[in-house]
Amino acid sequence: MPEPGLSGAGTAPRGDPGTSVVARAKPPWPKQFAKFVTVGVLNTAVELIVYNGLLQLTSSNPGVALLSLYSTLGVTAAILNSYLLNTRWAFSGQSRETQRGKWRQRLLFLAQAGVNIGINDGVTIGITPLLVGAHVFPVVVAQNLAKVLAMGASSMSSYVMLRLVVFS
Repeated sequence: MPEPGLSGAGTAPRGDPGTSVVARAKPPWPKQFAKFVTVGVLNTAVELIVYNGLLQLTSSNPGVALLSLYSTLGVTAAILNSYLLNTRWAFSGQSRETQRGKWRQRLLFLAQAGVNIGINDGVTIGITPLLVGAHVFPVVVAQNLAKVLAMGASSMSSYVMLRLVVFS
């Protein structure tokens, strides 16, 4: 008969740090989420500055192709900022220590960034024509309102992916 704490013959007791994988404790999610929100505010500024700067280069209604390009460039700038601030501050205690772990984390970050861009561009492209066509707001306000809605949707999915997958 196996001793208490053993899962079967020839196995080590559960929870023995010498033989099992011990997960690192994650910081309390409210504190981490507050840091994530702070990073998000900075990312929002970066993204909107790039997006609006590019909109100023063209007519007030650039069309779907340019709108998508501008959105993608704005998101890409924000993602670069996000990577730097999230890895060094918001999720710093969860950074991988081995070289293999760091590469895994970087690849997962890139994957979530791709999902983030898809959500952001999809919402921006889907909502902008509706808001512009409704003629309720000036064109630039409608474009930015759609962009802010897109950023909100992609930010929520990004937080979940970063906390549960990338930095887990």
